[in-house]
Amino acid sequence: MSYLIARRRLLAGVVGTGLGLLLAACGAPSAQPSPTATAKPATGAQPAPATGKPSGSAPVTLRLHARLGPEDDMWAQVPPKFEQAHNVKVQLKQVSGHVERKLQTLAAGDSWAT
Repeated sequence: MSYLIARRRLLAGVVGTGLGLLLAACGAPSAQPSPTATAKPATGAQPAPATGKPSGSAPVTLRLHARLGPEDDMWAQVPPKFEQAHNVKVQLKQVSGHVERKLQTLAAGDSWAT
């Protein structure tokens, strides 16, 4: 089976790849460690064990956007358990219709708080 690529499709792929490489090359440079700074092993100091909870006393607030549907009764049970286990506050925003479009619109407008 032979597969032919149209000229326009080939040019679009080449231009798209070139633009992607150009954007990647023009990105912010990664932080390089200075050659004079060397890591010294700690003497006697042990790192604190990770507890999985935030270090501050105030809980972190998470926004959860979920669609309305047959799993509505779950949202009354799961977030309180999660809040208690992880010391966070969950703000539930239930959306009817297309959740994906709503999230894309929120991200594009940088208005996650609404």
